[in-house]
Amino acid sequence: MALLNTLIFVAVMIVSWNYINQPSTIPESTHMSIQADLRNIIESTINQQAPNASRLQFHRFWTENVDSNTVKAYFKYSYDDVTGENLDVTNTVTLDGFAIVNRAEDSSKNVEYWNFEELYLLNDQVEYTEPLRISSSPDGN
Repeated sequence: MALLNTLIFVAVMIVSWNYINQPSTIPESTHMSIQADLRNIIESTINQQAPNASRLQFHRFWTENVDSNTVKAYFKYSYDDVTGENLDVTNTVTLDGFAIVNRAEDSSKNVEYWNFEELYLLNDQVEYTEPLRISSSPDGN
């Protein structure tokens, strides 16, 4: 019985070792390129939608294979947004979520590329550096 248990244990170890060390279906350089492009897309979108934004920081950013043709990119970032009549109020906006990127191919040029197809924002948070005044009367005074 001990011999059977040992053989099963060794077989499981060999299978798991081979699974962990098998070559990735999507090279690491592709993951790095996808991360860089998504960062540029996010930064460009923030610059368009919040032109007064500053101090963009990515707190977390990583990608993982979903299958041989799909990559899921997770991210969490924050930036300071200046608002108010005199642009004197700074709010820190923090967002996290993920994007789905799919492999595509242009058969006429024999070129492979990746399509950014879906974006999901899971949580957003705004931290006000100065409290906002909220009126208790209906007329706003």
